[in-house]
Amino acid sequence: MHGVDTFTPIITPPQAAILGIGRLLRKPVVVADDRIEARTRLSLSLTFDHRLVDGAPAARFLARVTQLIELPYLTRRCWNWKKCFTSTKDRRQPCQNHRAGT
Repeated sequence: MHGVDTFTPIITPPQAAILGIGRLLRKPVVVADDRIEARTRLSLSLTFDHRLVDGAPAARFLARVTQLIELPYLTRRCWNWKKCFTSTKDRRQPCQNHRAGT
């Protein structure tokens, strides 16, 4: 919209945190078999007040937002996402009960 790829939002009182979402960009990415493919990339930036929010919960929140963007079917399927994702070796993949199409 304004040609901004990424930015860092600034919080103002009484805000505790704010999420900055950059624009979608097609960029070259190395995939599993060492090939280079164009993939859509999005930047996320979370600014939060350390007096109100600790860094660890903020990082978990940002990881969860990323997870829901990458795997949008989880917004409808997995209500107990914490248990689901802590029970698998690959934290980015849901357990067998919540995979797409099952």
